[in-house]
Amino acid sequence: MPHRLKLLRDSGYSGSTSLPTIWTDPVRRQAFSEDVVSDHDVAWLHARLAERVPLPEFWFHFRCLSRDPIKDCKEILSRLKLPALLPVIRTGIRDVAIAVSR
Repeated sequence: MPHRLKLLRDSGYSGSTSLPTIWTDPVRRQAFSEDVVSDHDVAWLHARLAERVPLPEFWFHFRCLSRDPIKDCKEILSRLKLPALLPVIRTGIRDVAIAVSR
């Protein structure tokens, strides 16, 4: 997994100090939990990094969601000073996405 974390850092992502660690890039409008990164190979991560997130969305890639994922995503967007973006939760399962309503 160290190679995947280096790939995130080299791509402009910053890791949070909270546990679990969340890697975010406000320019690419994506966030990855460390557990979802550890669940997939480098090819999966390269494919996710190559995806273009449509405006006005921000994609969250998580394996496990908290009891209140909407609140968590909105808190992350608020910290990134992007509260107007629509959080879209993409679990670690391929091709699964949940648009979170405001």
